[in-house]
Amino acid sequence: MDEVKPGNYFSLFIEVNKGFHNSFPENVSGLKLPDGWAILSEKKLVKETGIRYMYTISTSKDSPAKTYFLEFGLFVRGQIIAYKSIDVGVSENYKIEVTSLRKTEYVVEGDTLITPFLIQNLGNTSERLKLNTNSGKLDFNDIILEANESKVVKVTQIIPKTEQSNWQMSSDVTVLLGNKRPVYSVVSVPVYSNREKKKDSHLRLPVSVGITYLGYKLGNTNLNALRFDLESRGFLDFKKNHYVDFIVRGPNNYAVPNLGGYDQYSLKYIYKENSSVVIGDFTNRVSNLLEFGRAGRGIKIEQKTIDGNISVFYQKARFALNQRYAFGGSYEKGISENVKLKVSQITKKLSDKKGEFISNLVSSSGYFKWKNLDIDAEVSFGLARNKLDMAIFTQANYRIGKLRLHNRTVRAGENYHGFYNNSNFFMNSANYQLSDKIYVGLSSSFSRLNRSFDITDFSVSPLSKVHTAYLSYRLNGKHMVVINRTNQEREDRLEPSSFHYKESFNNLTYNYSSPRLEVNAQVRYGKAANLLVSDNQKSRKSYASSLEPTVAVTPWLRMGGYLEYQHTNKFSNDNSSQNLFYYGGNVSMNYKDFIKLNFMYRNNYAPDELFEKRSFSNVSLSFDFKNQSLSLIGGRSFSPAFTASNQNSSFFSINYVIKLNPIISKNKNIGHLGGKLVSTDKDIPKNGVMVKLGPYKTLTDSSGNFYFNDIYPDKYIFSIPPTFELAGVKSEMKTPLEIDIISDSTSFLEIPLVKTGGVAGELDFRIADKYHYTNENQERPIVLAKLTNGEETYMTSVNKNNTYSFKEVKPGNWKLVVYIPGNQEEYEILNNESNVQIESSKVEMVNFTLVSIERRIQNTGQQFHLSSANK
Repeated sequence: MDEVKPGNYFSLFIEVNKGFHNSFPENVSGLKLPDGWAILSEKKLVKETGIRYMYTISTSKDSPAKTYFLEFGLFVRGQIIAYKSIDVGVSENYKIEVTSLRKTEYVVEGDTLITPFLIQNLGNTSERLKLNTNSGKLDFNDIILEANESKVVKVTQIIPKTEQSNWQMSSDVTVLLGNKRPVYSVVSVPVYSNREKKKDSHLRLPVSVGITYLGYKLGNTNLNALRFDLESRGFLDFKKNHYVDFIVRGPNNYAVPNLGGYDQYSLKYIYKENSSVVIGDFTNRVSNLLEFGRAGRGIKIEQKTIDGNISVFYQKARFALNQRYAFGGSYEKGISENVKLKVSQITKKLSDKKGEFISNLVSSSGYFKWKNLDIDAEVSFGLARNKLDMAIFTQANYRIGKLRLHNRTVRAGENYHGFYNNSNFFMNSANYQLSDKIYVGLSSSFSRLNRSFDITDFSVSPLSKVHTAYLSYRLNGKHMVVINRTNQEREDRLEPSSFHYKESFNNLTYNYSSPRLEVNAQVRYGKAANLLVSDNQKSRKSYASSLEPTVAVTPWLRMGGYLEYQHTNKFSNDNSSQNLFYYGGNVSMNYKDFIKLNFMYRNNYAPDELFEKRSFSNVSLSFDFKNQSLSLIGGRSFSPAFTASNQNSSFFSINYVIKLNPIISKNKNIGHLGGKLVSTDKDIPKNGVMVKLGPYKTLTDSSGNFYFNDIYPDKYIFSIPPTFELAGVKSEMKTPLEIDIISDSTSFLEIPLVKTGGVAGELDFRIADKYHYTNENQERPIVLAKLTNGEETYMTSVNKNNTYSFKEVKPGNWKLVVYIPGNQEEYEILNNESNVQIESSKVEMVNFTLVSIERRIQNTGQQFHLSSANK
């Protein structure tokens, strides 16, 4: 027969042939059922062909999904003479329901929001459920619910503090069960700021004034100077249409700008975030190929239009040895959210060993995103000394399933003179996620870049070819292991060259990360050939190991160390193997944002790490006194841009800053709120009642009046906190109220107070048993009660004593609804809706009745014939 749903009814027909029945006229029939099943009705119909037995049978709603066997027998004098075994299949019923049990009216930042959710297993199988939430923490992440079992879980989250005055906070629960569809429930709660904004009737412009002592030792030369600093940035009007940012720092006392002691004079003005102009010193970035980041003096104007951005500039380079000046512009247009195009033009005056010349450059660049593909690309043409050449830049990422592909390409011709010249760079990588913990990947790169950096950011990258294959395994959130095989060639381009080698090695990396301790350890083993000695050197064994631990001594103090050992021939002058040791340490401290300390030390670096500026030691200590600050900085560094005698430099500086807030204009952008508590009931107190507007509090006077003055325009929550004096008293208006404070105006509230009433009742729980109701002690479903008047809604659950109540409800017409969450089909609440007229100081009683539901009988249309017990 067909499968029956758990808890449903079905009919069963059994035929006993006439001849068989007549042979045993004094027989007795019986039907044996599985536990929890019941016969609701049975009939015996005598026909010409024999006797038909008809049964109506109910299954248990807790019956697991499987095949059950019913046994029908005929007995004579207690002895079985015939029986029939009938198999009935019960289908699987998977049904998980998630219901929010409480809707919080509102919260303020800093509060702890606890939202309970009811999770019900309304199916007929035991389920192990994984629980997730996108906000806060769950008190359970993994639960097991038997059939028709339920559990309440709570989402707890601390409301963060933000710069917004009000926003929405969500609480949610997602129930996961294998490959079945997740069940999701979410509720939103309005959040309001609880921070009192400082009242100031003036608009002020933050200004910092400071003085700095600078001391350097460059080789055998000592340099000392004083520098004055004046900085400010902020709006010039209350509507925030005019913004200014200026820096005055000088005078210039050093001829070596990469020491950081050069002067700077700049002024930036922005109008309505659409128009801007900068005059003086600024860093100019046009595109990846034309100008990536040039420091200089000049002017730059930018204008936003309806469909794009326009930018023009003129700049005289300050720290580029081969560039005099540049001017040009660009236009950028957004075709859509995923497509952007940009055209740019620059003219530069450059110089080299052959003399000065002009380079005219144009480029077209764009960003494109489509499904799993992201592309950032640029094509540029340059004309210099009557020779035309080009450059290209591409960066692409593609994601398909668990595969990730990445490409980055830079190609600039020998006669192209933009940010790159005579450069080639290709990098391709692919990685694949084998599982949640295991990744494998391949990467290959070739680098021969000539970038025109400013000498303040000196770097000459070596020529390199690198090919790597790796496998990473993340044991859990703390432990990770990476194994890689690498073949590479690197050549120093500085004169004199300090390295040129080929190397093949296997590398094992281990990472440990926890709130208190972080550890990075590496072990490398392979072979290296020193090509600096000659091109036909044989490879020799090369191995290395390193350890970098970092410990959080306290929440505000972290200490770390560095230790590395190398046994290699890569850097020797005669291809002999060397033992190299590198060590160092660091300290980072931030105590209540008042004292900040950072310290690092390295005894040395490997030669292939010294193609850019490196710090051997650095210490910074700063004190923040709110309106004043004091900073001390010192250290020793290596600069490959200088001659050998001047490559090592040490420095020390002391900086003292005063923070000022000069007045620009008087602030009229404030508002006021006045109000009054009123009531026709003389027993309701109106004097000395506390009222709140956001973070502000005040008390009413003898007439119930209250005032909030000099409040910043924004949205606030007005409320009357419950007190002992106001027990049984409530605002007739829905509170809390959201109030808009308007600038240069006064709002007024009239709050009527009334005495509250309530509603309570009892749920009469009954079970239908063959047309009779009984009060048997049986497991009962969860029942919720909801009270609403269209504007306000309250919810509670019926307790173990089968009662419910709503207190402190304002008088009026309310609708009361009692229901079973989860749409259960086994029970019904009779007349579950009721209109209630709540009156002051009275509690209305409303009772309800819960009964089980009569379900439709399933007629299978099949008959079963009796067989002999001996067959």
